Amino acid sequence: MSKNLIGLSIASLICSILVSTQPVDAQDPAPNLAVEAKQDVRRALAAEISKLMDYPAAVSAWKSSLGAAQNFSGCGCAAPKHMQEKFNAAWKNAVADGFDVDEVVAVLEDTTAQTMTLDELKQAINFRKSPLGQKVLLAEQTSRKASAEADPANTRARMTSAQKELDAKPLRKAQLKKLLELSGGMRGTSDVLINISIGTALGASTIAQPNQPRISDDEIVSMVEATRPMVEKSVAATLLPHYANLYASLSDAELKALNKQMSRPEARKFTSMTLAAFNHAMRAQALKMGKHFAGELQAEKI
Repeated sequence: MSKNLIGLSIASLICSILVSTQPVDAQDPAPNLAVEAKQDVRRALAAEISKLMDYPAAVSAWKSSLGAAQNFSGCGCAAPKHMQEKFNAAWKNAVADGFDVDEVVAVLEDTTAQTMTLDELKQAINFRKSPLGQKVLLAEQTSRKASAEADPANTRARMTSAQKELDAKPLRKAQLKKLLELSGGMRGTSDVLINISIGTALGASTIAQPNQPRISDDEIVSMVEATRPMVEKSVAATLLPHYANLYASLSDAELKALNKQMSRPEARKFTSMTLAAFNHAMRAQALKMGKHFAGELQAEKI
């Protein structure tokens, strides 16, 4: 029950006590209709934000990257090369079949509608429609396309070049560090990597190991979560140059204006809400992918 409905219920109870002659079941449907109307408006605004932030394309890009995220050929394990290739194929199939882009987008939109007020939703839309908001979106879209088409060698070279440029521009480097903090880049990236690891670990745990008890799903999740400090340490070394490339098209003044926008209370609330919703949605997808991965491995009799 929402806070609005709880408030209406309490108000109705007080009225029934003070006005004993009024029938208890005599209720005006107008308040409930007003609440539902506001909820419909919030859902519509949340859907508009999803479109303005290009959620479907962004989540689809994550799905594509997940398929290539686990390369068992370089795992250093003792399995023969042909077995490692089977692992790779099984994981890609698990991502293709187990990851539902529409489900993730729906969680983001629903959480946005339930968490943000009408005024906060409108402010988010106004920013995304502004010249700076549109430029940020174009930068994000361009980065996704470049990432999808780039080979690893070029990516490493671009990151190295970006780091050198940052070292030569301390003021811009400071602005990018602030943006990284405000946008929750460290947390968001770490959450994704943790969830990928959970998915692969759940699937791999189904492989029979002689004389070893089966580890429970909860134990696997706890074990993977325990690696978060190491994950964050590895992420920290790459995120700042990534942000430098991502927002290279923004001038120093625009970068400063973006940080000012991201520092606003409603923007901080939106970022925190989005990170939590995305992690929740990705954890659900990780569990599904883990089951699909297990099925793929069993089908291959690995």
